[in-house]
Formats: sequence, structure tokens, C-alpha cells
Amino acid sequence: MIATFLSALRMATSAIVRNKLRTALTMLGILIGVAAVVVTTAIGTGARGKINDQIAGLGSNLMVVFPQANQASGARGAQGQAARLTEADAKALVHGATSIAEAAPYLRSIAQLVYEDRNVSTQVIGTTRGYFTKLSQTEKGPLAADMRAIVGTKPDPAAIERMSALPHYNAQIRTTCVPTRLEAGHADNALPQIARAMVNCRILPGHTADEVQQTLEKVLADPKLAITRTGKEIPGKPSPLDKELFAAVEKLTAKYWPGTPVVPMMSTGATDGKFLRNIGIPCYGHSGLASDIADVRAHGKDERVNIKAFAEEQQYLYELVKLLAGGR
Repeated sequence: MIATFLSALRMATSAIVRNKLRTALTMLGILIGVAAVVVTTAIGTGARGKINDQIAGLGSNLMVVFPQANQASGARGAQGQAARLTEADAKALVHGATSIAEAAPYLRSIAQLVYEDRNVSTQVIGTTRGYFTKLSQTEKGPLAADMRAIVGTKPDPAAIERMSALPHYNAQIRTTCVPTRLEAGHADNALPQIARAMVNCRILPGHTADEVQQTLEKVLADPKLAITRTGKEIPGKPSPLDKELFAAVEKLTAKYWPGTPVVPMMSTGATDGKFLRNIGIPCYGHSGLASDIADVRAHGKDERVNIKAFAEEQQYLYELVKLLAGGR
């Protein structure tokens, strides 16, 4: 067996030496063939990845439906400008098309607030609308009425003004900008020649940093003031409400805190969730930590949580992860 192999190896080596040109051409053909396969595969993989990225940019298995553009008196409006789709249409999509697992209606309501010689646009969108709708069922009196009034097709400006007086709700219905740091002067024994203010803005989805900066420049109206950004804007779209996740939260909430309603809301803080949402991965924040809505000390020098609430949260989150992972 070994002798036969060695004999074949000697014959092959001899043939290669005698036919150098044929051997070189054969090797060149093999290299070209392999290179062609590699290039073709790479092009196919790259094209597939680009298409997947474009689809992921819209969201995971997400299809967006807008009402037809409105046309009146010869003028054609923008697509989606006329709100002619209803919640009944969303339900009809789910029941009428077997390939659609869930429909999340998105309604944006806009109202103009006027104060002296200034006016600011306010809107209620996405989970914020669901937040006020469900919360109005648990609240009572004028506050509940105001919550219902601001989520309608035409929000009541008076109700918006009253809700705006409550800091937590004010941050849910509009972009807010608050000075968080003030600096001035260069020495303790000299009048300040320069001053700087850090203004922290929490921007509602659907608005851009450019819009906010233009509004600040218009409100301040002082050419001596220079407004510059400290970071790069990375916009993100809201995550649709997840039916399975919501059901799991409701189930465990009933176990730990019977009678407590589960209300979706938009966080007024900033997280890294937008990076996941922007590649098509819905992202949600949920802790199960009980706190006082009127006593928020996050990021403060006296930040704190209730000990009993912290212990309950740990056990609650443990069971929630097990439930979402298919455990019991």
C-alpha cells in the first residue's frame, strides 16, 4: 500500500516537472474558480445583510399602515395627515389576516399652548396615550376628566394647561428643557465675564434636537447667547406594546399586588434602549419597584428606595424572567 502511494507520488511529481506550463495553468484555473466562488458568496451575503438591515430599520416583522393622502380644493396633503384609520381598523387587520399577530394603533394628537407672546406645540403619542387612557380609569374627579380630555382627537387646551402644572405629567406630554448646572466667572474677586448653563432636554419621540434648539433660540431671542450641543443626536422610535410581555406582567402583578392596574407609560429618562430599537429589537423598561410618584430622587445626592419594595422587586423580577422564558 505504501509502495503504491510512493510510486504514484513519484509519477505525479515527474509529470509536474515535465509539464510546467500545463501545471501553472491548472493551478491558475483552480485559484480563479475558488476566488469566483468566494466573491459570489460575499456579494450574496452582503446584499442579504443590507436588505435585512433595511427591514430591521422598520422594526422586527413590522408593517406600517398609513391612511391615504387627503386632497381638498385641489391641494394634496401629506400621507397620513388625515386620521381616517380607527382602532376598529386595527382589530379588523388582526382578525382578517392570519399572518398578522398583533396591531398597535398609533395616534398622534397635537395642541398649541399659548402663554403671553409664546406658543408651544404639545402632543400625546404611543404609550403615553395608553398611559393616560388607563390611568383615567383609576383616578377620580377633575384629574381623571383632564386625562380623558387630552387623549382625544382634539385635545382640550385647558386640560393640557392643568396637567402641565403637575411635573410628572408635564414631562409625559411634551419635550421639556431644564437648566441643571450653572457656571459663571473665572475668579472669586472679579465680576463674571462669561456664564454657562447646561440645559437638559428630554425630547418626545417624533421630534428632533434641531427643532428643540430652534425653539430655544426663538424663546431666548438674544443674539449674544450661543447654544451648542454637548452630544450627537441618535433618534429612536417607540417600541410597540408587546401582548405576551404585558400579559406576563399583569399575571405577576395580580399575585404580588392584587388590585393594582398595569399601565403602559413612556419613561421620561434616557436609556440605551434606542440602540436596540433602531436595529429592530423592541425594548421595554420594567422593574416592579414600588415608589412614590411625587418623591422622585433619581440621580440626586439623597437617592433612595424602600427596603421592603427592593426585596419584593428582586423576587418579582426573578419570577417574571422565568415566566417569559417559558418556565412556571
